[in-house]
Amino acid sequence: MGEISSEVNKLRNNLSLCENEIRAKNLEINELLKEKYKWECRIVELGGPNYKNKCGQYIDSLGGISIPNSTIKVFGIAKTLPEYKEMLNTQDQQLQVKEIDTINLKCVVLSEEYYGELDKNIEGLISSKEKEKELEIKKKKPQNYEGLTSDILIKLIESKKKLLSSA
Repeated sequence: MGEISSEVNKLRNNLSLCENEIRAKNLEINELLKEKYKWECRIVELGGPNYKNKCGQYIDSLGGISIPNSTIKVFGIAKTLPEYKEMLNTQDQQLQVKEIDTINLKCVVLSEEYYGELDKNIEGLISSKEKEKELEIKKKKPQNYEGLTSDILIKLIESKKKLLSSA
């Protein structure tokens, strides 16, 4: 980790590097991060603590940016390179679209039906249909369960199973 942070500091502080040197340093940092990730995976395999979920925080603390749909991270002056600028601009545009979408979701107006505030006519229709269904269900079910015991129910279930298995 010390090696990674020293390389990032070189990229941050050294403005006299040419584009190829900047690319090479950034790639070197990405390779070090991949190696770090492999070691973290190995630590977890051996039963040690899981530090993999803190990788994003570590990259943020170094001032790096993760490029979406890629394993590449961009640090320091490398953010000014043309290929990374394009990727970062598309990322910014996607973030703006997501922000607009979330703003539109907050403005959704819900009707009275959602809150259960209906017209009296509609409420009357619904309650009459509910009563009809309730009567229909009551007609279908047997009225007396008082004589049923667990033994009788078990025997009924077993006889039904025998009927189904023989059919």
